[in-house]
Amino acid sequence: MRKVLCIGHSAYDITLPLIEFPIENKKYNVESLIECGGGPAGNAACLISKWGMHSCFAGILGEDVYGMKIRDEYLKFGVDLRYLVLDDHYTTPFSFILANQENGSRTLFNYDKQSNPQYVIKCEEDSLDTILVDGHALSASIEAIEKFPKATTILDAGSFSQATKTLAQMVDFLVCSEDFARKYTSIPNFDSQHNVHHVFEKLEALNKKNIIITLGEKGSLYKNNNQIIHQRAYEVKAEDTTGAGDVFHGAFAFCITQGFSIKKTIKIASIAAALSVQRIGGRISIPSYEEVLCLYNKEVI
Repeated sequence: MRKVLCIGHSAYDITLPLIEFPIENKKYNVESLIECGGGPAGNAACLISKWGMHSCFAGILGEDVYGMKIRDEYLKFGVDLRYLVLDDHYTTPFSFILANQENGSRTLFNYDKQSNPQYVIKCEEDSLDTILVDGHALSASIEAIEKFPKATTILDAGSFSQATKTLAQMVDFLVCSEDFARKYTSIPNFDSQHNVHHVFEKLEALNKKNIIITLGEKGSLYKNNNQIIHQRAYEVKAEDTTGAGDVFHGAFAFCITQGFSIKKTIKIASIAAALSVQRIGGRISIPSYEEVLCLYNKEVI
């Protein structure tokens, strides 16, 4: 069975579904809340495992209440945890998320006492098919990439930092957010074909292999046969956009590992992300592969 190693961030999410965004200095009664694990690499590992492929997660959790809940959730998804580090001196990050059901936006308050911790993983695999990193745990990510030079490597560059910039130069696929692209290239908007070409030119100085730019509800951009292609986002009524990018990256890693073309890969990843935003909660909104494939074959949502 093909094997994917996901290295990076894991956190616990507490989501409050709201009919509309709150106004300051008012009192609100919360009728429900949704709790589940989160984090880019963690969510990607859960999707890959749910879709029937062997996924390992390498990251760190505290031996606290949230850490144990996340660990148990990984096990329910079938994620291989042999490279999970449990540290009783580490506080598991957690987030409070306000999910505005009126427009699907989410406002996130993150508590991360030890931002971007570094740790060592002793990877015992003979080989890996794919390595997905999210910019957290830079040392462990570089170690794995260098140890498995034949593995296909993917960076989920959700935000711009020195770590994501370093990893962007090492991977086969740089899958970056619009925010990363803007900050790295200093081009404020992609409102013209000239600007888009200029953005790709600048990013290709960082990574000469494969670049994909995710644009949220505007879809994504990528190159195929030296042509810049715009993949539209599928139009859906969004309830909660939490984790949509993680779902995209997890689906992307799954498809690349399967050997799918870049066109098919991005279309499937886009469908998966669209399905996920129709449900509240990041990790629990991961769609099944069968759902995604059905819509891919119909090419409609």
